[in-house]
Amino acid sequence: MMLVIVAFVVAYLLGSVPVGLLLGFAQGVDLRTLGSGNIGASNVLRVLGTRAGLGAFALDVVKGALAVLAGKLATSWGGIQGEAAIAYWAIAGLCVVAGHDWSVFLKFQGGKGVATTLGACLVLDWRVALIGFGLWVLLTAATRYISLASMAATLSTPFLGLGFHSPPPALIFFVVTAALVIARHHENIQRLLGGTESRIGHRITEEPAQQAGMARPQGGRHPGP
Repeated sequence: MMLVIVAFVVAYLLGSVPVGLLLGFAQGVDLRTLGSGNIGASNVLRVLGTRAGLGAFALDVVKGALAVLAGKLATSWGGIQGEAAIAYWAIAGLCVVAGHDWSVFLKFQGGKGVATTLGACLVLDWRVALIGFGLWVLLTAATRYISLASMAATLSTPFLGLGFHSPPPALIFFVVTAALVIARHHENIQRLLGGTESRIGHRITEEPAQQAGMARPQGGRHPGP
């Protein structure tokens, strides 16, 4: 049991590593002051370009996968099997997503957890993860709204899990992470409803992050004074 608890702590700390922010620092940029102000892969893409955005996305996926793999390793060493083991894997997945969303290194601020959730899903049920990711790609290409595609893809995971008869702990993980992703996108939802959400392809290099409550016009530029 101690091994499992250690795995949970490791998962949270792994999730807390602000990959996007570190990539920004490497280029002399503080993502918290540019674009949407978020440290996730979508803002890295918006501010630093495609290569950095894909790198941040991939590394956040790896974070999620490694955390669940750490949970699997701990249960294997601890002799925990069956559905109980899967429950511990799912908790490790929730810990890494929580770390990404509320990083201990950023005073419990963080990203929105989409890529990290995908990484955890890949280990819990790769079928759900791949179909969800495919849906994300299609919706992103069709609408050019990363936020809309992320919410729709994540919301699909509980239904995909039911269709594939995923174990109950995995289903709970899908439901909880879908709720978290929607909650973390509340500002994006407001901008989508108001028609001011930025589409993919609008790169921002100089604009500071929007102030709380100020909507961004489409294309990512603030209104003039």
